Amino acid sequence: VSTQSTGEWCDDLMKIQKKSPSVCGCLCLFCFPGFLLQAIILSLLCPISANHPLKFLPCCYGDWNHGLDKWQRKVNKVLNPLDMHAKLKTFKPHSRAPQSLNKATRVVGKDESYEMGMLIIALNATESQKLMGEPWDNGVNDGCTSGIGRFM
Repeated sequence: VSTQSTGEWCDDLMKIQKKSPSVCGCLCLFCFPGFLLQAIILSLLCPISANHPLKFLPCCYGDWNHGLDKWQRKVNKVLNPLDMHAKLKTFKPHSRAPQSLNKATRVVGKDESYEMGMLIIALNATESQKLMGEPWDNGVNDGCTSGIGRFM
């Protein structure tokens, strides 16, 4: 895999990360102006993580999830023929996540409700097959409509 390819992948991922949802956007969607009634209706009916026509709104995660999915497919199009595989995975609680170089720094001050996302790359055929069979969701997806379409 060339340095140019990996640099392009990192640049693309940084652009996608700019689409990640904000807490303020989510609070506005679920709490203002209808407060409790609006929160109940939207939590039951609104797939905020899905790839739908309103995914561009700051309170929706659809364009971010769709972008991550496309990015992962693009990367694996290059890696898979080399018997490698990349997968974005999320762990909740963060204590379930594998140890990584910056894990200790990332979890300082976080409670067990913190979701930790990681990029995991398998470097041989055996590990690639194993990673392909693993879910992205490691304790996160609670079955709410907000999780419909979620990729990570």
